[in-house]
Amino acid sequence: MIKSYNYTPFLDDGEKVVYNNYYFWKAFTPEECDRIIALGNKFDSQQGVVEGEAHNEVPEEKRMRRSKIAWIPFNNDSAWVYEKIHELAVATNKNMNWNFSLYGFFDQLQFTEYKAEYKGHYDYHVDITNAVSPRKLSLVVQLTDDKDYEGGDFEMFSIGKVPRERGTMIFFPSFIVHRVLPVTKGTRHSLVAWINGPKFV
Repeated sequence: MIKSYNYTPFLDDGEKVVYNNYYFWKAFTPEECDRIIALGNKFDSQQGVVEGEAHNEVPEEKRMRRSKIAWIPFNNDSAWVYEKIHELAVATNKNMNWNFSLYGFFDQLQFTEYKAEYKGHYDYHVDITNAVSPRKLSLVVQLTDDKDYEGGDFEMFSIGKVPRERGTMIFFPSFIVHRVLPVTKGTRHSLVAWINGPKFV
C-alpha cells in the first residue's frame, strides 16, 4: 500500500516538486517487526546523545534527546532489512520526484528505544550533517504496536504528526525539522536509517 501527502512547499523547482513532505509505505508485517526488535536487542545499547550535549554536562531533565540506541550492522541476519530499505528508498525518491543523487548507506541501521520511565523523546532537529557525503534521505520504521505505548508521536515541523501504525516506513528529506514527543506510557521501538549522497549544491 502506498500513500503520499502533499503540503505547501518551501522549495519548488518549477516542476511542482514538494520537498517539505514525507512518503510512507506499509513495509513490514508484525512478525517482521518482532524479528527486527529481536535483532536490535542482540547488540549493546548506549545512550543516544546530541553532538552539542555529548561534550558538556547537561542535566538529564534538560537533554533534548533521551533514548537508548544500538547499531545493527549489515550481516546475514540483517541483510533482508537493508535490502527492503534500499528497494523502497529508490522507489520513494522516484515517486516523489525528489530525484536526489544517492550513494547508499554510510551508517549502520539505528535501533532506538524510547521508554516512559525516562520520558524518552527527541526534540526538534534535522538529520543532515556537514560530512563530505551528507545524509539526504531519512527514514523511520515504526516497530511497536501503537496501542502498546502512549505519546511518542513522530512529528515534522509545519506538517504535524505522521502515521504511527506498526510496520510503517516513513521517508523524508534529511533537512526537514522533526521530533519525537515524550513517551508517557510503555515503550516505543523504531528503526532509523539515512541514505547519503553528494552534497547539495
